[in-house]
Amino acid sequence: MNKNVIKIVSVFIISCFFLTGCGGNKKSIPADSFRKEMEKKAYTVQDVTATYDQETTSKALFAVNTEYQIEFYALKNGDGAKSSYDFNKSRVAIQKTKDAKEKEVKKGNYVYYTLESSKVYTVISKVDNTVLYASTDSKHKKEIEEVIKNLGY
Repeated sequence: MNKNVIKIVSVFIISCFFLTGCGGNKKSIPADSFRKEMEKKAYTVQDVTATYDQETTSKALFAVNTEYQIEFYALKNGDGAKSSYDFNKSRVAIQKTKDAKEKEVKKGNYVYYTLESSKVYTVISKVDNTVLYASTDSKHKKEIEEVIKNLGY
């Protein structure tokens, strides 16, 4: 009898874990952490916040090297981040070519989208009220993936 109770409770706990997205959350980083991490990797970080709507955007930073840039946006709330993510995704999807591979993962508090063709690699990642965006030549895909992974996005 006890074995059956343990099995039922175990199945219930595991089901709750998967159905509620537990374990699927990521931790967003503040703009200062993004700046520090990117400067450690020899990127030049530009604060472009003043060029964005101050009612919706808390911080906008571009981490630039000689080949590409990675953009970081901290929005005032999750709805603003979702709007930013959706807008950028729709803008990128228009450029989709026949050879492009599109992928989107939605889990817990984050959404991750990539569009990859033989020439261009684009990634958009939203965690809570923050969004990362990069679009570059496909030859830089591994670098971009590594940076975004190290940032926890």
